[in-house]
Amino acid sequence: MLSLRAVANTLATSFLAGRFDESSLLERSRPLLKRQRTWLPKLVKRMVSHFGEQSRPRRAKLMKFLLADAQLQKEVEKPSFRFEQKFL
Repeated sequence: MLSLRAVANTLATSFLAGRFDESSLLERSRPLLKRQRTWLPKLVKRMVSHFGEQSRPRRAKLMKFLLADAQLQKEVEKPSFRFEQKFL
């Protein structure tokens, strides 16, 4: 089972690798999932709402946000959670 920190680290790497808008964030992060998940677009919406689309947040602030996100924590804890760590 992957730790929340490992998942957040991989997501942060993906999210910070380009433009910080909903469609770009989803395009880069969807390949990390073994199956289509409804939680990812919701997470991206929460992030964009929190940080805005004008500029990428600093990695430390994004990690803090991801690690504190209750829905992401809940998803990672599910036995069915599957994730690719392609960016590590």
